[in-house]
Amino acid sequence: PAKTYGIVFSNFMDKGVFTYRGGTDQLIKKMKKELQHNGVDIRTHCLAEKVYVEDGAVRGVRINGRDIG
Repeated sequence: PAKTYGIVFSNFMDKGVFTYRGGTDQLIKKMKKELQHNGVDIRTHCLAEKVYVEDGAVRGVRINGRDIG
């Protein structure tokens, strides 16, 4: 809706635009490394059939009929 555009535009005008030095590919690689260092199991190219939310935070997902998390 138009209201959303106004919020995004206002935030852009207030805070400006930021870019990550080295590009977003480097950002993703660093995030992946840090997540794996902290024991996060990263799954790609998977359709989440269900997302389990508890107290406003994701606690698990169902992928291929299997609950993870």
